Amino acid sequence: MKVSSANVTFTSKPEVINEARKVMHIITSDFAAVSGTKISEFKCAQGNNSFQSLATRVNERIKTFIRTPFWEEYMKRPAGNYYQTLVENIQKYRVANCADFAKLWNLLAKLNKIESKPAELHLVSKDGMLKGGIDHAIHIINLRKNADLKCEKLSKMKDVLIVDPWLGFVDYAPNAERKFKYDFGKLFKIPEDCDVMLNPYAGSAPEVTESMAEFFKKNFPQFFIKK
Repeated sequence: MKVSSANVTFTSKPEVINEARKVMHIITSDFAAVSGTKISEFKCAQGNNSFQSLATRVNERIKTFIRTPFWEEYMKRPAGNYYQTLVENIQKYRVANCADFAKLWNLLAKLNKIESKPAELHLVSKDGMLKGGIDHAIHIINLRKNADLKCEKLSKMKDVLIVDPWLGFVDYAPNAERKFKYDFGKLFKIPEDCDVMLNPYAGSAPEVTESMAEFFKKNFPQFFIKK
């Protein structure tokens, strides 16, 4: 049997996907960290006071050693070394939650000239009614650079990449929704009758200045991927 391929078009993945996944590999390799949120959601932690107490202590360490120093430096801008503080403290104390990983991503993405922005996730019913927010920090990459994004279900956003440095993946929005609902269902507890909607207007991330880029180029060359 002869199969005609005249109407079949093969396209390669945009290079930005490969670059983003290389940056994600740096984060997962260089920033091993304990998350209080993940501890509290373990099945064995449910109703276990010892595990919940551990999660509380980890979250307190994140606040004390990661977030407070970061924002103290940020308030000194443009002279503050907030990203240096973030990197060094996560590597030192080995604790971080999703918001901290999102800042790490923003730093490494900007160092590698990858255009991404923070976004929010919401629960919606099958008919599109808003059911609440998902407390989770992610970034997005718009593969259609000349097209504006709008609030839409992930399943319909085939030209958007979801960047989740806390979970360690970069994937197309429809695939990301399946991961949130099924692969990581115990963490997000998304009802079966709900879908996930993206809000691409979640504000901006702390700036990565040229002087910061020069600092990391000199002191952390492993943060720069080969194009």
